[in-house]
Parts: sequence; structure tokens; C-alpha cells
Amino acid sequence: MLHGNRQKRFRIMSLHELLGTEGDETLSGAVASLNSAKVIPMQKVSPFQRAWLELFEGRKAGHMGAFEYANGGMKLWDQFLAENGTYDRYYIPLEEQALVERCAHMSANLLKAAKTMKVTLVSRGPGTKFASKEGALVRAFGVAGIEVAKVVYIDVSKPALNQSMKEGKLLLPNADHEIITGDIFDPDTRHKYKVVGTEVGTCFGGTPMNAYGRHDMEPPYSAVEENLSGIRGQQRKGSHFIASYDHNQDRKSVEAAYAGQTEFAKHMLEIEQHLGMDTSDVDFVVDFNESTGILAHGFHFKNDKRFEVAGRTREIESGTTLFFNNSVKFTEEQTAICYAHSGYRYVELEETNPIMADNGRMGYHHTLAA
Repeated sequence: MLHGNRQKRFRIMSLHELLGTEGDETLSGAVASLNSAKVIPMQKVSPFQRAWLELFEGRKAGHMGAFEYANGGMKLWDQFLAENGTYDRYYIPLEEQALVERCAHMSANLLKAAKTMKVTLVSRGPGTKFASKEGALVRAFGVAGIEVAKVVYIDVSKPALNQSMKEGKLLLPNADHEIITGDIFDPDTRHKYKVVGTEVGTCFGGTPMNAYGRHDMEPPYSAVEENLSGIRGQQRKGSHFIASYDHNQDRKSVEAAYAGQTEFAKHMLEIEQHLGMDTSDVDFVVDFNESTGILAHGFHFKNDKRFEVAGRTREIESGTTLFFNNSVKFTEEQTAICYAHSGYRYVELEETNPIMADNGRMGYHHTLAA
């Protein structure tokens, strides 16, 4: 979890360690006098607090990306896209959109050939770009005579869901539209929606590649497969799954793509609902490890910091970097291995599947739930 070649370690101290007392679930009068917040029992801490404790204590890394979008984070994400969403900076949305536009008719032709003429489109993690990505599929399905009878939108962000459904209703005013607020990788989500016809699931933006793990250890195959298996667990056998991924292996362009996310990332530390931290002496850093395929997002602390998480005091030394999120850049071959281990098989399209962009960075993957 340490950035670069620095060997500096961080020390984590609970109040009971500081006071020489035992137990972490109750407060003595002495502890209360030194701590303004009551220690929250572990079974009652929030998902964010639990994740931060795991990060601070070195038990987990690269697992906190979803929290960046909470409490106003989605607005900052859109701001980042507006300022950096160019081919020479954060190239992913533009290249992904172009690739989906190019490939959508091939997926539509496959469905038509299989006489799959009525579908439920299930968009997992649609973000705020539904019209430009899923929209390309909707238009291609229309040309092929395929009816999109229903659209299901699954995301943790309510603003993203509302925006996506607004765009979806403009594209498909006669379809049924359903919102599910939740984890797109939770297999139990299968109980929350009904399919009309055949499911065609989508997941753009490379979200299954936001997989936990230390970026300086080994490729996170099991974590990526855990994400894909979670989606597979939601789908019936024979459901389609269309996704795109960034397979770029060039360190310079990968790091440049994410380097502008400072304000978006640091917001997660600053908001009162999380830590309420002063981040003026915290840098946002990125580090791509070619051997593991992980682009790690980190917070580098330039000064010592001491603060509380769920009533537990934490102390971090200056020079420490905590890597809180991962964007995995597997090759198309590595990605195909993960799909095979997660219960999917590739379908035959008019071009070799996965279909790669001309510059070799983005890949379009159309698979079937086996």
C-alpha cells in the first residue's frame, strides 16, 4: 500500500492502545474524557467506516472507489469528465462510445438471428452517460426490429439513476422503466427485478475492473472474477452481457488519464458524513503497475495526521500513501480468462470477439450466461 519506493510505515492506534486499556466496544470515563465521539461497535459501523478501518489497518486496499460518488461526488465526477474527457487525457468515455457505436449492430444482428425479438435491458452502473452508450444499443435494436420492453437501472448513486432513467424514457417512452439502488455485483439483486423476454445486461465504464487488491503484489484475478460472478449470479442462463474495458498497457497514458481526479477523489475525505478531513496537505496520486495491471489511486499524506473513524483514533505518519481504489487494466486475454471462470462464454459476432478499437486500447465484449 505504500507509494513508489518509500519504505515509511504508518502506525494505527486505538484509544485503548493509547491509554493501555483493553476492549474496543465500551467506553470508560477516562476514554470518554479524551474522545469526543463514542466508539461505535464494529457490527454497527457504516460501510464507509468499515472500509476505511480496513484500509488504515492494511487489511484491504483498492476497494473504496464506490464511495467517491456519494454526497455530491457524482457532480464532481461530471465536472472531471467535462474538463478532462478528451482523447489525450481521460480518453475512456470517448473511445468507449465510439466502439459501442461501431459494434452495437453486430450484437443486434446476433439477437435477431437467434429470434430474440423482445428484451429487457439491464444497465448496471449506468452513471450519467446512458444515452451515449446503452443508447447506441437501443437504436441498433430498433433497426433490427427488436423490442426493448423494459429497462432496469442498477447503481449505488441515486443522481446517476435518475439521470439515466430520464435519458432512457426519452429513448424508449413506451417501455417499462425500473430503478434499483444497490450494489451491481450483489447476486441477490436477481430477486429485485423481473425479465420480460430475454435479458440483455450491460456494464460500461469498466466497472467490473474496479477490483480490490494491492497493486504491488499480483494480478487481481480473483477479485475481478468475484465481480463478474456477482453479475452472473443475477442473470438467468442464456442472458446476454455486453461490456467494454480499457486494455491499455501504456503506463504514461494510463496515469495521465486519471491524474486529474484530485478534487473528485479528495471530496471523499472532506465531507462530514465520512471524515471531515482538511486535505490541504494531502495529495492525490496514481501509480500504474504493469506487472499486475492495476492503476492504483492513492492519498499521499505530507504531514502527520490524527483523527477518528467510528470513534477510533487513527494516526498516520507523513510520507504515507494509502491506495484506496483500483482501475484494473487487464489485456483482452486476461479478461477472457476471468469471464470463463465466472460462468460466461463468448458469442460469435461478425468480427472476432472481443472486438478491439483500432488503437488497441478499448475492447467490446459480448458474452452469454452459460
